[in-house]
Amino acid sequence: MAKQEIWKDVVGFEENYAVSSLGRVKRKESYFIRSDGRVRKFGERLLGGNLNKGYPFVALQITGVSKKYPIHRIVAQAFIPNIENKPCVNHKNGIRGDNRVVNLEWCTNKENSIHSVRVLKKNTGTVNKKPIKCINNGKTYDSAVDAAKELNIPVSNMSNVLNGRHKTTFGYKFIFK
Repeated sequence: MAKQEIWKDVVGFEENYAVSSLGRVKRKESYFIRSDGRVRKFGERLLGGNLNKGYPFVALQITGVSKKYPIHRIVAQAFIPNIENKPCVNHKNGIRGDNRVVNLEWCTNKENSIHSVRVLKKNTGTVNKKPIKCINNGKTYDSAVDAAKELNIPVSNMSNVLNGRHKTTFGYKFIFK
């Protein structure tokens, strides 16, 4: 048996948009007075979403200015109290497109990372755990993190070299050992 869909106003866009407990967003019926004085009516309609890094988002407009918002945040703001003022919204089942209220929770960045590794069994990146070799100095490091600290290079730059996205970083070249 499917749960009943509940609609609430989108926080900050109360007059124009509503969001449902099932993760759908709609534009409410509205009226616009044109420059010639005629009134134009916009009917209620569901908004189609686009994807950004796998997360569905919608563009919401207020006073002619449009901005993109991730649907999971819109749902959480409308339905889930954020008593501890946590900054992130977590998808409990790990499916970015499942924006139902029952699948969302407020969390910290740390809680989100822990959930990703422990619950969803996602690898946070083998670059930080495998031994690597610096071609320039011939030295082997236990991990990219160790090399980054010694050579004063951001780990993300080293990751780009190790994963083949760049040839060098800060003049250094690295390979997995």
